[in-house]
Amino acid sequence: MMGRLFPRSAKTAVLSWRHEQGGSPDAASAASRHQRAGRLGVAADRPWRPLTGTGQALSEPTGVVGVDPTNHDILYSSSADGLVKSLDGGQSWSVILPTAEYAHTIAVSPANHDVVYVGLGKRGDPGRFRYLRSKDGGASWEQTELHLYSLCGWSVPILLPHPTDENRLFRSADCRSGANFYDHLRQSLDQGASWTTLFGVGRAGISNRDSSHPQYAYPTDMVGGQGAEPGRFYLVTHRDSRVGRGTSLFRSDDDAQTWTEIFRSRPATEPDGAIIQLGGLTYDLARPDTVYLGRNVYAPSTDASRPLTFVSAGVLMSADGGSTWTALGRQDLPEIYDLALGVDRRNLYVADKEDLRRFRLE
Repeated sequence: MMGRLFPRSAKTAVLSWRHEQGGSPDAASAASRHQRAGRLGVAADRPWRPLTGTGQALSEPTGVVGVDPTNHDILYSSSADGLVKSLDGGQSWSVILPTAEYAHTIAVSPANHDVVYVGLGKRGDPGRFRYLRSKDGGASWEQTELHLYSLCGWSVPILLPHPTDENRLFRSADCRSGANFYDHLRQSLDQGASWTTLFGVGRAGISNRDSSHPQYAYPTDMVGGQGAEPGRFYLVTHRDSRVGRGTSLFRSDDDAQTWTEIFRSRPATEPDGAIIQLGGLTYDLARPDTVYLGRNVYAPSTDASRPLTFVSAGVLMSADGGSTWTALGRQDLPEIYDLALGVDRRNLYVADKEDLRRFRLE
């Protein structure tokens, strides 16, 4: 692990994670994930409300949702009828793109909420994939890419519009098969019409034969581009099991042009060979050196064909841009899916396998 993990301070030792919401873990994960973009409020005394049974029903939802970052009553999702949109917080839905395809991901630009991106796949044909873009809030769509592959399946862990520039878009996506050992982070400056590589093999002389290089990995999560330091970004990566597993966090201080590894975990350097995966990432926009990570611990394993056995989870915090790390509260939480910092910067939310929890930071 890069940086030093300190024991809990006297302050964090007396603070604890608080149960915040019951209900579906998937719903909790979605709420936390989209709070980063849409700033959804969370209240302890309000139950989870299904959004598929009122107004025009959302038939066979696929589990993907896009939240308008400027108006959280505007939602996008995918159903058996195609792409759908709600203008009233999910009370009712209308079909905006009839299609038998399903959405892998939906992203709304915070800089211009009329700009919407979607990645569509076809049931029964995992190698078929296309990107669509709308410039009018879903009233019309144009195809920016079409991929027709075989013997692989598409994954889009990152599709992130820049928070202040409506023309910029970040993406990590590929049709993965047994031949894949890494992926790239790419950037578009023209709303997805063309792409350049910002991170990964092939950039800055990184060889596809150098599996020990920190960027020989899959980017899986990214935040940044706004607040007190708009050039600050954080990027989570995971390594393929065939090159030893492991996870890293990178930081960029120059608008995602260069990257420094600030957190590293490899089974060979963990106690008893434990496997660490990062299950959440968020940071303080006003104090960008303050960053939070969801840390999941799994039992040692050398069998890549078997699912990992979960052991425990907790949240790590750095107040110095990743130079040092502190364990925040309990480190025996259920498996963490996502983190979100409240708009008041006093509450940190974690969506885990069992619940949505809140940690008071002050």
